Amino acid sequence: MAKVFKFDECSLTGNLCAELKDKYSMLIPEYLIGGFYRVIFRSTAQMLKYNSNKKVHTIGFAFKDKNGQFVYGAKLTFVAPEDEESEDGGNWNLDMTFYPADLEDVDSSLDNFNDVFLTILQTELYSAMRSHCTSNEDLNILVAEYINAIRDFLDQNSNESTEDVELVMDEVFTAGVGFEKGQKVFSLVPGTAIKQIVKNDDETEKKADNVIDISTAKKDDATTPAAAYMYRSYYNSVQTEVARPQGYYCPFVPVD
Repeated sequence: MAKVFKFDECSLTGNLCAELKDKYSMLIPEYLIGGFYRVIFRSTAQMLKYNSNKKVHTIGFAFKDKNGQFVYGAKLTFVAPEDEESEDGGNWNLDMTFYPADLEDVDSSLDNFNDVFLTILQTELYSAMRSHCTSNEDLNILVAEYINAIRDFLDQNSNESTEDVELVMDEVFTAGVGFEKGQKVFSLVPGTAIKQIVKNDDETEKKADNVIDISTAKKDDATTPAAAYMYRSYYNSVQTEVARPQGYYCPFVPVD
């Protein structure tokens, strides 16, 4: 049986806050870490959903850092009904991975070096946290660091003498690591709330340029309203040089 770490009860959030501050001078309060993980995973599913087409059965998405290093990927596969006369319209399966080889069989591929994914991130960021990020470079850095933090946490908490290890963020993701032939093998599985985004319905047929509009995000769509309002107070408090050491900054800017 795997050793399971719950996201809200482990050291990942504190470690990630410290890492972002030390490496990039970014100030993000610990209570917002989970909110941006939701943004990342929702945005990934949305990116695939709005670019999906039943004629292209498998579409992949590869996220790479600024140096072109693969960080994580996702794959959306259309499973047609066995009976062509069935009223069942088929289903979409969403998979995620830490390995680029898992995307080699896709019919069509996307990556994060385009305005569409960045716009989806900004829209989800507003809906979830009432904020936006003023720098696309910062957005790409944050996504890479957040995902790498998952893998680093699993790596640091596993060895050959331990059982398999899992990190669970309810409804968002389950990440794991085990050993095969003496080598660590990592896994990344989207949670139920993320898989629900790509369910088979009329919305799946929409195209990205018709739906991605930050102006359509409603304030009552926020998944973490309390954290959003707390962050506005935090953001305001660190704008002075007394509270914010020179050179440090908040990558997320509250939006009214």
